[in-house]
Parts: sequence; C-alpha cells; structure tokens
Amino acid sequence: MKNIYSILILLVSICGSPALAQVIDIDVARGMEIDDDVTVTGVVTNGDELGIIRYFQDGTGGLAAYGGEVEGVALGDSITVQGVLKDYNGLLELDPILQLENHGPAVVQIQPEEIAPTDISESYEAILVALETCVFADGGGTFAGGTTYNFTSNGIQNTMFVRNGHPLVGELIPVGSVDLTGIVSQFTFTGFGGYQLLLRTPEDISSPNPINIISSIDISDITSSGFTLNWITDLPASTEAFYTADIDGNNIEANFIGENNETTSHSLTFSNLDEGEVYFLRAFSVNQEDTALSNVFAAATASNTDGEILAYFNGGVDNSFAEPEENIAISTNVRDTIVAYIDRAQSSLDIAAYNINNQVVATAINDALDRGVTIRYIAEGDNTNVSLSSLDSSIPVLFRENATGSGMHNKFILVDYDSDQESYVLTGSTNLTNNNLFTDLNNLIILQDRALAKSFTIEFNEMWGSSGSEPNELESKFGADKINNTPRQFTIGGNKVELYFSPSDGTTNGIIDALETTDVSIDFSLLLLTQDALADKLIEKSDDFFIDVRGMINDVNYTGSDFQELLDAGVFVVEHTPEYSLHHKYAIVDHADLQSDPLVITGSHNWSASAETVNDENTLVVHDPAIVNQFFQEFIYEFNQLVLSTENRDLVNGLKVFPNPARDYAELLFNSTQSQTARLSVIDMQGKVVLQENFSTYAGENRMKINISALHRGVYIVSLSGDWGNVNKRLVVVD
Repeated sequence: MKNIYSILILLVSICGSPALAQVIDIDVARGMEIDDDVTVTGVVTNGDELGIIRYFQDGTGGLAAYGGEVEGVALGDSITVQGVLKDYNGLLELDPILQLENHGPAVVQIQPEEIAPTDISESYEAILVALETCVFADGGGTFAGGTTYNFTSNGIQNTMFVRNGHPLVGELIPVGSVDLTGIVSQFTFTGFGGYQLLLRTPEDISSPNPINIISSIDISDITSSGFTLNWITDLPASTEAFYTADIDGNNIEANFIGENNETTSHSLTFSNLDEGEVYFLRAFSVNQEDTALSNVFAAATASNTDGEILAYFNGGVDNSFAEPEENIAISTNVRDTIVAYIDRAQSSLDIAAYNINNQVVATAINDALDRGVTIRYIAEGDNTNVSLSSLDSSIPVLFRENATGSGMHNKFILVDYDSDQESYVLTGSTNLTNNNLFTDLNNLIILQDRALAKSFTIEFNEMWGSSGSEPNELESKFGADKINNTPRQFTIGGNKVELYFSPSDGTTNGIIDALETTDVSIDFSLLLLTQDALADKLIEKSDDFFIDVRGMINDVNYTGSDFQELLDAGVFVVEHTPEYSLHHKYAIVDHADLQSDPLVITGSHNWSASAETVNDENTLVVHDPAIVNQFFQEFIYEFNQLVLSTENRDLVNGLKVFPNPARDYAELLFNSTQSQTARLSVIDMQGKVVLQENFSTYAGENRMKINISALHRGVYIVSLSGDWGNVNKRLVVVD
C-alpha cells in the first residue's frame, strides 16, 4: 500500500497538472536509466540555502531537481517535475527540468526519518534524515563555505558539506554531542562513496543536553611548561579537563586537572607539563548531575630552543625591501638545502612527498639508511615517482591509491621528530622533482621545533596506519577518512605558528581567518584559485579603500578559475606568463605593518575545492615578521616583473601604484580616455597635500614616475583628477 504522502501528492498532481506526462513513483524513477524522461511528484525538503537544487520526496523515495526552474520553490511545497535523469558526480537528479508545476504548500509535510550513521548511503539518497549523538571533529571552530566537516555518531564517521553562502557560514561548529537533521546527498568522481549530509539552517543542529559548551576551546598563554584553556558554558558549572601525552591520543583520562568553581566563563591553566610536547585533552563542565563534554582535541607546549625558522626560494628576490635581513635566492641550491637537512638525520626520517624524480635526493635518503636512520616514505600512487625505484628495497613505501584529486599532495620531510634540539620540519610548495627544484617558482620553509615535528608525525602516522616502522594498510587513513587530531597553535621562537592538515582541519576556514586579520595589505602568489570563498574574501578586502590587495596566479584558465572574477572586481591581479610555472600557494598579510600582525600562509594546499575536500595537504600560518619579509622580497620581485611585462598590461585597469610599499620612487599606471591635462596629488593621513603637480595624458594607457624621496615613512593617498573624476589609491612609503 502506498504511503499517505504518495496518495495525497498524486491527487494534487492529477487535479493540477494535466499537461504533464503520467506521474510515477520516485522509487520507480530511480530504477530507470540515465537520460530517461520521467515525471514525478513530491514534497520539497529544502529552500534556496542549497542553491538552485531542490530535494523532494514522495512516500517511496527521494530525488533532486536542478536548474533555474526551481527558483522560488519553497521548503514544504508540493511539486510535479518532468525532467531527464542525470548522474551528477554520483547524485541522481533531474537535469534538465522540462516542466515544473508548483502546487503550493503540501497538505502533509515530510518529517525526517531517524536513521543509524551507517544508513548514510545510496538507499537514503535525497531523503531527509535525523541522526543522534553526533560529534564534530572541528568542534569550536566556525563553519566556512565550500567546506566538508567530519562528524562521528556511535563511532561511525560521516561527512557534512556546507556550500558557499549557506546560512551556517560563520556559525559555531558544535562542541560536544548534538543531533543533526539533513538531506543525504552524494558527491564522488568515481561513482562510489562520497555520501554526505546537507544541513539547511542552523536549526538543523540541536542539543539534547541540559548544559552545553557554547564557545570554542581557546588555547592561550603557551609556554614550555603549559598553556591555558578557555571556554564558555550556557549554565554555571565546574572547570575541568582530562589529558594525556600518548602520541596516539589513547587513554585520555590518564590525567586530571580541575576546579569546582561554578562559572560560565572557564579558564584552566596547565603549569607542570613537559616542554615541546603534544597533549590530547577533553574539557568538561559539570552542573549538578549534568555534564558538558568537549570532543578530544590536541594542544602543544613550547620547545626550549631558539625555534629557528628559515625560508628559501628558487626565484628572484628584491633585497631593497629587506627588513632586516636580505633574502637569498638560492636557485638550484634548494635541492642541496633539502639534502643537507636529510644528512642531519640521526634517528628518524619521515617523508610525505607527492612526487620524486631527483636522484641526488634519493641518494641522500639511502645514505641516511646506511647511518642507521629509520626511514618511512608516503607517496601518491598515481604519479610516476621515478626515483623511488632507486631507494634501498628495505625502505618501506606506502602509496595512496584512492585519489580522486591530486591525492597525497603533501611535500613535507620530518627529521628526528623526537629530538629536543635537532627536530626539523621541511615543507612548502616544492615537490622533489627536477622542475619544482630547479625551474618552477617554489618556496621551502624549515622550522626547528619538536612540538611541531611531533604534530606532523601524528598526521604521518594516521596516513601510515601505525606509529611503527612498517605501514599498516588496514589502519591507514587518507583524505576524508582522517580526523582533526593535531594541535592548531604553536609558539616557535617566540612567534605564533598555526598548523592545518587537509581535508580534516577546515583549512579554507583557517586561511579566511588569516586574511580577515588584514589591516593594510594582502599579497598573494598562487598556482591556481578556484575556491570561491577565498576569492570572495580577497574581493571583500580589496573593496576596503585602506587595504591593498594584489597578486599573481599561474593557471588562470583552469576549470572554475576565479581569476576573471578578481579582475572584474578591481583586484590588482596578473597572470603569470613565463614558460616556467609559478607553483607557490602563499599569501602575505600586512608585511609592512609591524603594529598589525604580519603573517604568511604557505604549504602544499592549493586554493581549490579538491585541496579542501579530497587531498592530503598541509598549511602553515607563520606570524613572524622576519619570515613575512622574506616572502615579500620574493613576491615584490616577481610581481613587478609581471606588471612590467607587455603580456600583462592589458590586465591592469584603474589606477595602480607600484611598487607599494615604495621608497624614493613610485610608478603610476592608469588609463585615460583622451589627451588632457590631469592633476596628481599626494595627501598624508592628516589631509595635507604634500605633493601636487599637473601633467599631460594621452588616450590609452599612461605610466608616470613620481619622486617620493622627500616623504616621511607612512601611509599616503595618491589622487588623480581628470575626465574620469577623482581616482584614489593608498601608498605606503618606507625608509
């Protein structure tokens, strides 16, 4: 017998849509062939928060309809749809929609079906469901658009996806156990797996608990012997935590610290911990018989070392902007630097490398084995990895074989991770290939810090499947199977450093948070940019008159590239046109403003959806003014080369000022509709005109050089007046 939903919907369909073909049950439609023309009726379970797609159900199953025809269709409406069955990355949908009739609010609304976490599968695709006792791995952060989030329910891990512009963007990711309501969907390039839950509004997250943690677990005051945890609860309660130093996060209740202080604002200081160590913690607050319990998370104490951080580049640099140290473009010596650090290894060497075809590096790895060093190697299975065949056969190598994007895209090397004074992390954008080492523009960043090295080791062990010398393929986890189990924040050499691994740690959200701190400038150098949320943030910052945003992108024609969107929004962005590739994935924030928080974002993570949701990646956010300046010296050299090139002149519109910051001289680039007399004014922040002159322009592109050597260090406004009106641009003058 048909469900009452199906009967009522069918009656509406018969009475209200005589022009449509015969209506069939959704489960019958789901059993038909791709490209078949079908007509079905159902009740809609989402609105425009998921974009131009509507999921709908009858009493037999669920289906999706995609296209502009669904705009205006509201949650709870009864619709009859005629369309063509299509498989879109695993999701069965109607696209194109041939006809759609909206019958208005349905008599009987769809209620979510309570399911077990193992039921998020094909049998529930396009169905509104409810799951209990769900715990997010990223609890305490905030939701970002275009991002997947892992959660567990009864020990089973599943994935939730938040699209750009979704109502959840910016909301707190729940800390502790919650109940979820959402639609089961699928996104996979292989046709297998990829099932995910789509929530519709913040109300789809509910807590059954009498007391809840309603903030992130903030970690502050990191020292070599401890740190402080801070959180907020919705009711007065105690302030307590369990913790362990077990590198695998086991036995979380091994140690306890706490206060029975009955407060909603909690602060718990650890003061007798080991230096340079990673700890796993679970914070909780007790109110009478009820407990608010956080998920397990990691934190690290500072190491008692100098915490040396070094940055290297194989391209050109402009030392005139060095503050305080000149950057050295080491060119082909990037390879030799990597080899030199491999040669330092005395006990352990862990390598996660996307590709390798350099024999000198392979020889250095073999030499380390001869010294008695324990070596482990993880590689991407779809690459040639030519030089792996040159490694000693006793060196274990684990391949990621299930990649649908770039897969195991990391480029990091860990040297003696457990050494107090000689533990090193080598990372950045550089693959161990001849092109990346010698030709393509890349960066290598080296950090000496035991806590950071141990955190990278936790990530390595998760992919390796064990903490031992041999991999355990049954326990090995890559991509979306990984969890967020490493510390986020470190103090290295007195400077804050943040660490993100993809796709488990919400890296895109971390990059957005870093960009959000901008007060003065953003300079970016990217292989590609297809992650809309990041492009939107660059555009938002560029719209602020007092912030300069500029950058260069290599693959501007890559599918889904946001290059043109940046241009159309007035962002000063240029295409990298030389034959060699710009392979960087970095952005610099406020390099010239020490009163702000200068930082650089770098690592293996391209600014793309696949890097966020599929690939194994690592990203560092380094709050060290000296390292930020090192990156800026490379950026300004390469950027000015591109701006001056003929190929990029037609990409520059409006008024551009470069270099910026500048000393002694600055150049202006602008377009004039005709030959005319225009006026240049330079105005300080008190509104005083400090430089002014009239000059002649000609129709088309104009360039002029201005002498600013008499100006004091500071921020100025450059104003051009002509037939275009007044065009203004901020200029930073340095000594």
